[in-house]
Amino acid sequence: MQTLVVLRYLKKDLDEITRLVRENDSFVALVTGEIYNLENYLLPSELSNFTAIVDRNIYSRVTALVRGEKIPSHALGDHRWAAAIIAFCQIAKITFQYGSSLQEYASLRGGSSAVSDFECFHRADNCDPKAFIEFAVGRTDSLNLASIEKLPPPKEVPTAEKFEAPIFEFRINYILALKIARLSHEKASPHQLMLRFIDWMDKEFVLGAAALQFANLFFSPARMKGMLKKRSLDVIRNAAWDLALVASWSRDAVECAQRRQPILLVSRDKVVKFIAQRLVASAEEEFKGYLIDQWHPDRAKGEAVFERYMQVHQKIEKHPEQRHRPTDAELDSLTEELERQLIGIQCAR
Repeated sequence: MQTLVVLRYLKKDLDEITRLVRENDSFVALVTGEIYNLENYLLPSELSNFTAIVDRNIYSRVTALVRGEKIPSHALGDHRWAAAIIAFCQIAKITFQYGSSLQEYASLRGGSSAVSDFECFHRADNCDPKAFIEFAVGRTDSLNLASIEKLPPPKEVPTAEKFEAPIFEFRINYILALKIARLSHEKASPHQLMLRFIDWMDKEFVLGAAALQFANLFFSPARMKGMLKKRSLDVIRNAAWDLALVASWSRDAVECAQRRQPILLVSRDKVVKFIAQRLVASAEEEFKGYLIDQWHPDRAKGEAVFERYMQVHQKIEKHPEQRHRPTDAELDSLTEELERQLIGIQCAR
């Protein structure tokens, strides 16, 4: 017998919410099937306890709505999409994890601001979905705050110090992003720069899977518009936070997939989604294709990148005890040195 689900929302509204989420290709997840069909989340299934990690941009837009900020007309579309994400997840009973997005915010605005954002997002996630539906489908140009203002605060709120504490995932990826930016100033072919990056990770640092995919795209003919465009430290930090978010998501996604409890990565950033989709390759041949495809039409360059990476990867697998985990002091020293080099290059221009 087919199971039926009764919802208390207009079908046209659900269709519009789904359209906004689907057309923006909002989800990356280790599941197959129609991920943008609300019914699939509500009907009995082998999968359970879906969670979602959202990027910093979604946090900012949702919390702006909850605070009642006036949204400029040119930004309404972005905020309606973010509201659709909240409504979709509420209806589908998908819970949220804050991932590293609030640590990123704390690094810019301080831990107290991150705590405030956490509390705002909690209210958004626990209010009546109709508030976000009304805004997302365009009936209003601001969020109806009536149901949100009545909500009790969250029972457990992380401290400002927790949000401010440096996280290893970011520190590693910031150094990796700094090195990619530094290499981009060297006089060599993009292909040679990519090989140099792998050699450097092998001999002087650690092997970063997310940074590998980022660098392979950045140095290849398929580079996406805007990647490390200005090479400024602020731009590099932003890229590093993206890499940290993707790296932590991929690790948790693989672990939770084994328990049939999928984690969605929610973003509209093309580079973030591109890397995330390639971090979860299920076979060596699939991974090989991910590296080679970016070097089209010169397949040989992509194959050389793949072969060099596999040499390093196999060496690490064979003798993991020989790999050195950088100390905090070493991370600080390398960060300062790479920042100094980049600032020197910029000042010389």
